Amino acid sequence: AIPDSLPYTLSVLLKLGFEPNERDQHGNTPLSILTETAAALPPSSPSIQAVLRESAELLVRAGARVDLPPFAAAAPTSQGMLFPGMKGDIKLSERPDLIAVLGGAAALQDAAASFKAAPTLPFRSLPTVTKLSDKEKNADTKKADADACKLCRSKFGMLNNRKHLCNFSKVWVCDTCSTKRYADENGEDVRVSDGAYNRGKSEAGVMEVRQKEAMAEREEREIK
Repeated sequence: AIPDSLPYTLSVLLKLGFEPNERDQHGNTPLSILTETAAALPPSSPSIQAVLRESAELLVRAGARVDLPPFAAAAPTSQGMLFPGMKGDIKLSERPDLIAVLGGAAALQDAAASFKAAPTLPFRSLPTVTKLSDKEKNADTKKADADACKLCRSKFGMLNNRKHLCNFSKVWVCDTCSTKRYADENGEDVRVSDGAYNRGKSEAGVMEVRQKEAMAEREEREIK
């Protein structure tokens, strides 16, 4: 059985910068593992389906892509998975039956739209972001991951799917794995991976709460 804590665990990991579209050693993404799990479920598994729905919405709301194609080199898994033998060869966007199990097209579209509309992160929400110079970027072009996205492993092209360096993790990522931005100390938008963005969003929320608490304490002292 899938533990009921799966959505909670995913939520914590995403707040810590877990990449929603990163493939494992077998080529599977977190969402593709949920998809394979949904495909293997017996029809009467309402409690497990509820966990899958909540988990899928969390991932998509954090940037997981429903239309991400299966990885060509994906191989069946044998250990550490809910269902041994997962091949990672299902394209979720082409399986309305599995989309229904994972919450339905409308719910997943709303979750994706929420991530797309998320604003630029405020300065200091990510501690070590610095905008890389062209010289720094060129110095990294010989890395093994320079010809493909470090996360989803899609091949870079000259015009389409161009490569970029995440200004937080300093790894090469594609357009679609780095759709969000962070404001640096000069107020300029810099590119970060979707996982780094989610971490910064969480940190920004913590900063806002602390600022409100500090303001409330000051007001209370002034009243006294």
